[in-house]
Amino acid sequence: MKPLFVLVDLQQDYLKSPQLDPAAGSVVDGAAALLAQARAQAVPVAHVWTTVTRDPDNRMAHWKREGLWQCEAGTEGHAPPASLVPRQGEPIVHKSGFSTPDIAAFVAGLGRDTVVVAGVKTHACVRQL
Repeated sequence: MKPLFVLVDLQQDYLKSPQLDPAAGSVVDGAAALLAQARAQAVPVAHVWTTVTRDPDNRMAHWKREGLWQCEAGTEGHAPPASLVPRQGEPIVHKSGFSTPDIAAFVAGLGRDTVVVAGVKTHACVRQL
């Protein structure tokens, strides 16, 4: 088994949601513990982030309807908390809306055959991987 650890959408804008359950502190602490374990065992790590831009406006349709700007490139909300910041050499895969790059090809390209995932918005963001 050649695992890859993937953190999905653990970004400030998602973590500040009052509907997040469990609360952000628990989510971040759990993800940070998993991340530390992966790094300690030399398991490669990748980060998948929602990345929104204004030109072109690539927000999801429901964000447009609601006038929401989240995970906008270059903003504090786009970044993860300090304990989950990518290290040099850990790739960041940017996705917008419901379009995700070919994750299977990405994983295979890294020579990995197993993916361990931690993230938020399991019903959408994590599931779409």
